Amino acid sequence: MDSLHPDWFREIDHTGDIGIQVTAPTLPHLFERAALGTFHVLTDLDAVQTPDATSIAVDGRDREA
Repeated sequence: MDSLHPDWFREIDHTGDIGIQVTAPTLPHLFERAALGTFHVLTDLDAVQTPDATSIAVDGRDREA
């Protein structure tokens, strides 16, 4: 499969709006791929354009800061 239709993702019939089936080697990867699969279903990826890159720097004493 190509990058827009990876082998770990497929759309499935569902009585609601739409369903996706996602596989992954770990639970964190499963959540990541589920998000990417949802984005794929909701977005026309051929119409997405990459904007100019922007650098962002963040500073804090800890994660909660």
